[in-house]
Amino acid sequence: MTHDALSSAGPHLLQPSLKDNLAYSLEQAGAVTGLGRSALYLAVRDRKLVARKLGRRTVVRRADLEAFLDALPAREA
Repeated sequence: MTHDALSSAGPHLLQPSLKDNLAYSLEQAGAVTGLGRSALYLAVRDRKLVARKLGRRTVVRRADLEAFLDALPAREA
Protein backbone atom coordinates (compact mmCIF):
# COMPACT_ATOMS: atom_id res chain seq x y z
CA MET A 1 0.00 0.00 0.00
CA THR A 2 1.24 3.48 -0.78
CA HIS A 3 1.40 6.22 1.81
CA ASP A 4 -1.65 7.90 0.25
CA ALA A 5 -3.60 4.64 0.37
CA LEU A 6 -2.70 4.17 4.03
CA SER A 7 -3.68 7.70 5.00
CA SER A 8 -7.05 7.39 3.24
CA ALA A 9 -7.70 3.89 4.59
CA GLY A 10 -8.59 5.21 8.03
CA PRO A 11 -6.97 5.09 11.46
CA HIS A 12 -7.89 1.46 12.11
CA LEU A 13 -5.17 0.30 9.69
CA LEU A 14 -2.54 2.59 11.12
CA GLN A 15 -3.22 2.03 14.82
CA PRO A 16 -4.47 -1.44 15.74
CA SER A 17 -6.58 -1.61 18.87
CA LEU A 18 -4.60 -2.48 21.99
CA LYS A 19 -7.38 -4.76 23.19
CA ASP A 20 -6.53 -7.16 20.35
CA ASN A 21 -2.89 -7.58 21.42
CA LEU A 22 -1.76 -10.89 22.93
CA ALA A 23 0.76 -9.08 25.14
CA TYR A 24 1.34 -5.55 26.38
CA SER A 25 4.21 -3.44 27.61
CA LEU A 26 3.48 -2.20 31.12
CA GLU A 27 2.66 1.22 29.66
CA GLN A 28 0.14 -0.36 27.28
CA ALA A 29 -1.30 -2.52 30.08
CA GLY A 30 -1.86 0.66 32.05
CA ALA A 31 -3.62 2.27 29.11
CA VAL A 32 -5.86 -0.76 28.59
CA THR A 33 -6.80 -1.16 32.26
CA GLY A 34 -6.68 2.41 33.48
CA LEU A 35 -4.14 1.40 36.13
CA GLY A 36 -0.95 3.34 36.66
CA ARG A 37 2.36 2.05 35.38
CA SER A 38 3.83 2.22 38.89
CA ALA A 39 1.02 0.08 40.30
CA LEU A 40 1.67 -2.51 37.61
CA TYR A 41 5.42 -2.52 38.29
CA LEU A 42 4.67 -3.06 42.00
CA ALA A 43 2.32 -5.93 41.15
CA VAL A 44 5.07 -7.53 39.04
CA ARG A 45 7.62 -6.99 41.81
CA ASP A 46 5.27 -8.54 44.39
CA ARG A 47 4.61 -11.49 42.02
CA LYS A 48 0.91 -10.71 41.79
CA LEU A 49 1.17 -10.06 38.05
CA VAL A 50 3.20 -12.35 35.79
CA ALA A 51 5.53 -10.47 33.45
CA ARG A 52 7.86 -11.92 30.87
CA LYS A 53 11.13 -10.64 29.45
CA LEU A 54 12.29 -10.52 25.86
CA GLY A 55 15.72 -8.99 25.96
CA ARG A 56 15.27 -5.72 27.84
CA ARG A 57 11.57 -5.51 27.13
CA THR A 58 9.03 -6.48 29.80
CA VAL A 59 5.67 -7.70 28.55
CA VAL A 60 2.49 -8.94 30.18
CA ARG A 61 0.29 -11.47 28.41
CA ARG A 62 -3.34 -10.43 28.08
CA ALA A 63 -4.40 -13.64 29.85
CA ASP A 64 -2.08 -12.88 32.79
CA LEU A 65 -3.38 -9.32 33.00
CA GLU A 66 -6.97 -10.59 33.05
CA ALA A 67 -6.08 -13.17 35.74
CA PHE A 68 -4.46 -10.41 37.83
CA LEU A 69 -7.57 -8.24 37.56
CA ASP A 70 -9.85 -11.19 38.38
CA ALA A 71 -7.80 -11.92 41.53
CA LEU A 72 -8.20 -8.40 42.91
CA PRO A 73 -10.58 -8.28 45.88
CA ALA A 74 -14.13 -7.26 45.07
CA ARG A 75 -15.44 -4.19 46.84
CA GLU A 76 -18.55 -4.84 48.86
CA ALA A 77 -21.47 -2.43 48.56
